[in-house]
Amino acid sequence: GGLIFWADSVGATHIYSSLKKWSEAYGNFFRPSKFLEERATKGIPLSVSASTSQTVPKSRL
Repeated sequence: GGLIFWADSVGATHIYSSLKKWSEAYGNFFRPSKFLEERATKGIPLSVSASTSQTVPKSRL
């Protein structure tokens, strides 16, 4: 369990899009990080380390 487990369960794309909407409404406090943006656009789970993220295939869901 934990925060990263939850984030992977929900999905980086969902978290990224929610933060993007909130940042547009409430300002830069909610602006998603470049790390999260990259993970969301490439379909890489947050739990995968940066060194192995290039070998992880994109989910078919």
